Amino acid sequence: MHSVVVGLDGSPASAAAMAWVASQVRPTGPVIAVHGLSPGTADALSLNPVDADGYRRAIEAGLRGPWSDAGRVTATLTDLVTEVVELDPAAALMTTAD
Repeated sequence: MHSVVVGLDGSPASAAAMAWVASQVRPTGPVIAVHGLSPGTADALSLNPVDADGYRRAIEAGLRGPWSDAGRVTATLTDLVTEVVELDPAAALMTTAD
């Protein structure tokens, strides 16, 4: 089973990446949408866990919803997995792809 990992952050560039994945790639496994939560952000959020929980829920909702919509519009994504990884974005992508 081969999956594809795509980084999403709500930006137009990440929407374009999701649209490209959906239109060009036919994975035999899931498309994994990842958001890297930079260590500095994670550390700052740990000071106020209530805000951290809300922030993380907002990121997860973005991954499941509007951030991945470009993939749904371009193609039918029936197997989408979302992950928030507490690493800088590049490391999050590489770790998830491993």
